[in-house]
Amino acid sequence: GVSGLSGNIDGNEKSGTLHVTGERSGLDMPHVFASPLALDTLTAQVAWAHASGGLQLKLNNVSFANADAAGTFFGTYRFIPDSKGEIDLTGQLTRADVRNLVRYIPITIVKNGRPWFERALVAGQSNDVRFRVKGRLDDFPFVQEKTGLVHVVAKVTGGTLDYAEKWPRIE
Repeated sequence: GVSGLSGNIDGNEKSGTLHVTGERSGLDMPHVFASPLALDTLTAQVAWAHASGGLQLKLNNVSFANADAAGTFFGTYRFIPDSKGEIDLTGQLTRADVRNLVRYIPITIVKNGRPWFERALVAGQSNDVRFRVKGRLDDFPFVQEKTGLVHVVAKVTGGTLDYAEKWPRIE
């Protein structure tokens, strides 16, 4: 569920738009995230349209902030019958605490890698993170760039990575 949001909807059976703002809002989506997400601020413009093959969402001017991060993103998500859909998402973070990164990774993604992320990301902050995720989510993790891509570039300060047991930490 969602709490702490307000906005307006304009639409019909073919397409529409949603403008949302929120303060001290929350997202409780147990099929997507391991725990509820709290947001100090959120603004978003979402458009939807029925395209060939299914519903498409277009995310514009999405901005958010909370204790862990602040940033913006935009992109599209296309629902595809009998699949996880297709995504093309681009964003940047102007503030991020790496220790809580795993909280924002959907539970259906990197299922086997979640314990590693939880243990390995010990410390670090960034004020410059840029990312892009593109491809059919059924193909994730994208083994070849032909099926999709995940691209993350971050300037991290104070970073500590505990790569593996009995290995020295990377600082």
